[in-house]
Formats: sequence, C-alpha cells, structure tokens
Amino acid sequence: LQQVQLAPHALVRTGSLVHTNTGYFFVCISSPALEVGGARIQPLSGQSPLGAKMMGLQKGDRFVWNGATIEVLDVH
Repeated sequence: LQQVQLAPHALVRTGSLVHTNTGYFFVCISSPALEVGGARIQPLSGQSPLGAKMMGLQKGDRFVWNGATIEVLDVH
C-alpha cells in the first residue's frame, strides 16, 4: 500500500477511487469493504477479474459485469 500513489487521474489505475452506478471501488488490494463518510467502499486488486475490467476506463465508460451494465460515474 505504501507504493500506491494517491493523486488525481482521469483513467482507472492502481490507487483510483472509482464511483460507479453500483457503488464505490478502491483499486489497491482486495480486502473487506470499508465504510467512509457513510459510503461503502469495496477495495479490490487491479488484477482481480472486476479490477481488470475497470483498469484504463474513464468517466462515462461502461462495461458488462455478471450480466449488468456498470457505468463509471467518476474516477478520483
């Protein structure tokens, strides 16, 4: 985790907080969900199947996961 650079960026990469129409995901390491400021955030690895689908996407992009269309609302 010490090597993760937390800086603003437009594309999903390691260190991104990704806001989707289904929730928030923090691309770092897989671990149990966290609650921060009333929002549930699911940490996941960029090498996990879902993380790999998100890598390189940007705000407005969509992808299909388990039959559902997921939209990236914002990338922090």
